[in-house]
Amino acid sequence: MLSPKTQYNLKNAKAYFEEHLCVGDYYSENQAVAGEWVGEGARSLGLSGVVHAQAFLALCENLDPRTGEKLTARRKNMRRVIHSDGSKSNVANRRVFFDFTISPPKSVSIVALISGDERVLESHDRAVRLAMQELEHFASTRVRLNEESSDRTTGNIVAAVFRHETSRALDPHLHSHCVVFNATFDAVEERWKALQNYEMLLARKYVENVYYHELGRDLRRFGYAIKNKARGDFEIEGVPESLLQTFGKRRREIDDQTRELLSKLPELTTRNLGEVREHIAHNKRAWKTHDVSSNMLREWWANQVGNQERDALSRLTKSASDDVAMDETAALRWAEDHLFDRKSLVREHELWSYALERGRGESFTLEQLQDATRKADYLRDKKNPKRLTTRPVLQREWDIVCISREEVNSHAPFVSSWNGHAALDAAQQRAARRILGSRDLVTLFRGGAGTGKSFTLRTVFDALREHGRVVQVLAPQRQQVQDLAQDGMIGSQTVSEFLTRQDMAKGTVVVIDEAGQIGAKQMLDLMTLVQRHRGRLILSGDTRQHGAVQASDALWAIEKFGRLRVAELNEIRRQDPALAHDEAERKWITEYKQAVKEAAEGKISRSFERLEDAGMIVECTLANQQERLAQDYLELTRAGQSALIVSPTWGEIHRVNDQVRCTLQAEGRIGRDEWNITALTADDLTDSQKRDARYYTEDSVVVVNQTVAGLSKGTAGKLVAMTRTGVVIEAAGRIRTIPHGKVGHLTVCKGRELALCKGDKIQLKANAMAVAGERVSNGELVGVKSVENNGSIHLEDGRVLPAAYRQLGRGYAVTSYASQGKTVDHVLFSDSSVKAAINDQQWYVTISRGRKGVRIFTTDKKALHQNVVRCGRRELALDIAPYLTLAALPDAIHPLPRKRDFLSWCINLGKRVRLLTSLLASQRQTPQVKLQTSLHD
Repeated sequence: MLSPKTQYNLKNAKAYFEEHLCVGDYYSENQAVAGEWVGEGARSLGLSGVVHAQAFLALCENLDPRTGEKLTARRKNMRRVIHSDGSKSNVANRRVFFDFTISPPKSVSIVALISGDERVLESHDRAVRLAMQELEHFASTRVRLNEESSDRTTGNIVAAVFRHETSRALDPHLHSHCVVFNATFDAVEERWKALQNYEMLLARKYVENVYYHELGRDLRRFGYAIKNKARGDFEIEGVPESLLQTFGKRRREIDDQTRELLSKLPELTTRNLGEVREHIAHNKRAWKTHDVSSNMLREWWANQVGNQERDALSRLTKSASDDVAMDETAALRWAEDHLFDRKSLVREHELWSYALERGRGESFTLEQLQDATRKADYLRDKKNPKRLTTRPVLQREWDIVCISREEVNSHAPFVSSWNGHAALDAAQQRAARRILGSRDLVTLFRGGAGTGKSFTLRTVFDALREHGRVVQVLAPQRQQVQDLAQDGMIGSQTVSEFLTRQDMAKGTVVVIDEAGQIGAKQMLDLMTLVQRHRGRLILSGDTRQHGAVQASDALWAIEKFGRLRVAELNEIRRQDPALAHDEAERKWITEYKQAVKEAAEGKISRSFERLEDAGMIVECTLANQQERLAQDYLELTRAGQSALIVSPTWGEIHRVNDQVRCTLQAEGRIGRDEWNITALTADDLTDSQKRDARYYTEDSVVVVNQTVAGLSKGTAGKLVAMTRTGVVIEAAGRIRTIPHGKVGHLTVCKGRELALCKGDKIQLKANAMAVAGERVSNGELVGVKSVENNGSIHLEDGRVLPAAYRQLGRGYAVTSYASQGKTVDHVLFSDSSVKAAINDQQWYVTISRGRKGVRIFTTDKKALHQNVVRCGRRELALDIAPYLTLAALPDAIHPLPRKRDFLSWCINLGKRVRLLTSLLASQRQTPQVKLQTSLHD
C-alpha cells in the first residue's frame, strides 16, 4: 500500500522527525536516524547514504544543507481561516514535505519479522527503492508565464526513506516512510523551486503496483505462494488467519476505544462513526516504541505465536508453484482491454499499472513490461510520447466524424416552413428554426445548464410530428427517458433499448437528448443504423458538462472535428432573480446567475472569484465542514426549500450522508425507529474485470441487469467459477454460464448494512419495476415511508420497491455526475480536497444545479481555486493522431460496395478526402484548440 500525507507545519514536521521517525531500532547510537537518502535531487545536494538530523531539519526549514542558505523562493507560510463561530486564526500554508508510506500486506510482515526471513526485509527495501525511482519520474514544478500557469516535469526529488517494523500497538508492521521534500531542481530555469506533486499523486497506483510486483516476484522466487486480490494487495498463502488477527491490535484498540467512548457519551451515536474512529486514532495514540528494544519486541511476538501457527509458518515455502500464469505481453493486453473500455487516450504508466496488477508476482520484470509496451503498435502523441491510443479507438472516432460530414446539405429541410411558437423567446425561436431547417444527416443542438433546452426540444419534437415526420426520441439513461416522457415526448427509449431492438422505420428522425453522455461505440452503432434506414439524427447536449462513461466523448469529437453548424442556447433561465423575496436575495441570485454564465463560457476563474466575493464560498476546518453542511441543509429544508449536496468523492459522500441523516434524526425531522436492510453497492468493473475471478470476493453479489442465459433482469446470485468460455453463477436455484461476451449484462455488487427510517432520502441505483408495475429509474432520489416485514420498501410517492430490489444508497449527498440534469432551490458543495477529483466540468455542473443559490465549503480556497480551473474534458484519440495517420488507417475507407451503391460510395469517399485535407490545412495554420470557433455562425 502507498499512502500520501502532506506536512504543512514546520514545528510539527520537526516533531514528526524526532518523535515518529526516530523510534525503536531506527535510532542509532549517535542519535542520527538510520534512514537513506534517495533521488536525483538529493544527490545534486550532496546527500547520499545515511540520513542525519542536521541535513533533514535544514530541508524542513527550506535551507540548502550544504550552505544553510534559502533553497527555494518561499512564499508566505500562513493563511487566515474563518471558523464556524466567526473567529479567525492563522494556519500553516507552506508544504514542508510529502510523506509517502509504503507497506506490504500483514502476512508479509509476519513472515519477515515473526519467521525471521531476512530476505523479505531486503526485498522490501529493494522494492521501495524501485518504487521511489518510478515516482521520481513524475516530479514537476509550476511554470508561470503571461499570467498563466502550467506544470513542467523536472524528474528529480529530494527524499529520505526510513524503514520501520512495528505499529503503534507494537505489532509487526513492516513499512517505509518516504519523506519527499517540497523542492525540485528546474533545469530550464536553473534553480530550485517548489515541487508540484499532482502528477505524482496521479501515478500513485502505478508506483504502488511497482512495489507489489517486485516484492511478489521475490517472494515467489523465495518459495512462497501468493494470492492476489483485486484492486489491492495480496497475501502469502498459508499464513494462519489467527495470526493476522493476533497482530492486528491497533485496529482492535480503536474499536474498543470507540465502544468505550460511545458508552460514556451516547450523544455521539448521532455523529458519523468514521469521524469518531478517526478522532480516536489521532488523539489516543499508543505508546512510542523507542523504550523497547528490537530483541524485546521479537521475543514478545514469538510468545504470541502458538505451536500450530509456528508449524504452519515453517511449511510456507513448500507450497509454492513454479507455474507461469501470465507473461508481460498477456498482462499488457489485459490492461489494454480494461483501460480502452473507458478511455480513448491513456498515459503509458496507466497501462503499466494495470498490467503489473494483473500479473503481480509473475516472473517478468518492470523493464521487460516497459520494453513490450514500446514494441506494441500504439499510436503516440508526438509532443508527449507517454500518451497513447490504439488504432481501433482512433478508427471509431474518425468514422464518427466522417459520417457526420458525409451528408452535409444533402437532405431536404426537416420542415420547409414553420411559423414559430408563441411560448419560445427569440433565442429559442432561432435555435428551433435552425434545427427544423437543417439539411444535414447530423444536426447539433447545444444548450447550457438551465437554458430551456428541454422545452425547445419538445417544440421541435411537436413540429416534426405535425409535419408528418416519424420521430424517435432517445436518451442514455432511464431517468432521462422518464423526464422526456413527462415533457411530452412520448415513446422515448434508452439508447441501449433502441440498439438492442433495431426497430426503426425508414426515414425516422432520431432525436438524442444528453448526447454528450454517449461513447464512441454506441454513437457509431447509432449512426450506422440511422444511415442504413435512410434516417437522420438530431444530437442535443452540452459538451461542457460531464461526458460519456465509455471511451471517447463522441459528441465532442463531432463538434471539434466535424465542423457542423450548431443551434445553440446560451441565455440562462434557471437562476431567475424574479424568484427572490426581497432585494438582498435578488442581488444574491443575480450574482449567482452571472457566475454560472461565466462558468458556461469557460471563465472558471472569474466564476470562482464572483462567488467568493458574494460570500458563497466558505472556508472552514475539516473538522466542522460536514457539521456546517448538515446545518445548512437542515435550515434550508426546514424553510421549505429543496436542497442537494454534491461532493466529488464517494468517501466524502458517505461521511456527509451520515452526518446529515444524524442531524435530521436529532432534530426529529425523520423517524428514529429503524429498519435494517442489506443494500447492494455496485463495484465499478469493466468487462475485462468481470471476466477475472480476482474481482469477485466471497461476499460478492452478482445481479443480472439484462436478461441473459435464462435469468431474468434483477436476479441476484453468486459466482461459482470462472471458465475459459464464461462466468458461472448460481442464481434462482440454478447454475448458469454467462458467456464472456455477455458479461456486460452482469453487475457485481457488495452488500452492506443500511438502516432506514421514515422520511429517509435514498438514491436508487438500478432500473427496475415497482410492485405495481411503475418504472424505477437509476439515479432517482426518493423518500422512504416504511419497510414491510417481507423486505419491500414503501416510498413516499406511493411506489413499492420489491424485496429483491436492493441497489440503493443514501441520497442527501451525490456525485457531480449524478447531479447532472437535476434542479433544486439550493446546491451545497462539499470540497473533499482531493485535487484529482475536481475540475472545470465538475465545477460548472455542480454550481449550476440551483435556482436560488450555491454554498461551497472548503478547507482551502486557494487550493480549490487552482483545482477548478483544470480542464476536465477527456482527450480524444484524434487529439494526438497526425492526420496523415488517419489516411493510412486500414479501414478508413469502407470496402467497395455493390454496383448500385458505387456512385454514393465515390461521393462519400471524396467528402472524406476533403475533410482530411481541411483538417491538415487547419493544423498547419491554427492550433487544434482553435477549431471550436468554427462551430458557431
